[in-house]
Amino acid sequence: MAKFRCICGHVINLSSVDGKYHWAMVPNDTVEDIGVELEEGGIRTAEDFYEKFDKAANRIYKCPECMRMYVETAPEVWDTFERVSR
Repeated sequence: MAKFRCICGHVINLSSVDGKYHWAMVPNDTVEDIGVELEEGGIRTAEDFYEKFDKAANRIYKCPECMRMYVETAPEVWDTFERVSR
């Protein structure tokens, strides 16, 4: 079972990440390109769509304890952002 440990010590179980703490960030240009492919019939199935989307996406995790955000900028390379106000 994959896990992710936050700097604060909280362990996030990646196998059952709550949707409000896990996102995918895709550049606008890529979203537009995928839209064009959908219109032109280049993407025929939901599986094709999700394959393109997931390939382009940066994973983002938010720690539910301290609210830090982790953005994957390359495979297994993470930038960390800390909340400065509540």
